[in-house]
Amino acid sequence: MEGKQTNLIWKQNIKCTGAGNKNYLMGNIPCGKDMQISEADVFVTQALNYEGEQDLYYSVKCSDCGCTTDICEKLVPEDVKALALKKYSDKKKIRFIDSLEK
Repeated sequence: MEGKQTNLIWKQNIKCTGAGNKNYLMGNIPCGKDMQISEADVFVTQALNYEGEQDLYYSVKCSDCGCTTDICEKLVPEDVKALALKKYSDKKKIRFIDSLEK
């Protein structure tokens, strides 16, 4: 995957496995591609746990098959997590504002 920024601070190699996500619901089948990702590729996904509380995960999307794969949280540096959480928070704010305008 190509990073979307020029000042990359982090890179990691992972395999497209679809792990942690319900790709089958979208008709996506993980392709197994080896991907080099950067902080620009990481985003937050969410799921409800057994107690009904929201769990957040750090994920990437495969450019070949479109599957989303969770990244082991231990592999993601704190500054990359913070960037992904900021993008997630900004996205939620935009959705909230859009809902108010309707």
